[in-house]
Amino acid sequence: MAMTFLSRPNLLLVVQGTFDDAVDRSDFDRWYDEKHLPQISACPGFEWGLRYYAVEHERRFLTIYGLADADALRTPEFTSRRGFDQFTAAVDFRTTLYRAHSISETSA
Repeated sequence: MAMTFLSRPNLLLVVQGTFDDAVDRSDFDRWYDEKHLPQISACPGFEWGLRYYAVEHERRFLTIYGLADADALRTPEFTSRRGFDQFTAAVDFRTTLYRAHSISETSA
């Protein structure tokens, strides 16, 4: 299936994380989906953002942001919005920046 609804950015910022059992999942989801993801995705140089949950571990998540270039990570907007606000102490996460290498598409 061809990826048609998103741009194909040069860089991907990938955030992998797990949040504590003490955190209410609906509170975390509300904050992430309604505040954090839209705020980060609106930063200069960010093209889009997607968030997933692990199929077999509902407290493990993966967020992928498409970036125009690495300068997006140095803007005042991004540096002031990054992090997990009130959930910071309850989230264990790792962030990795990936550069595009190759693409393979199939015809639909």
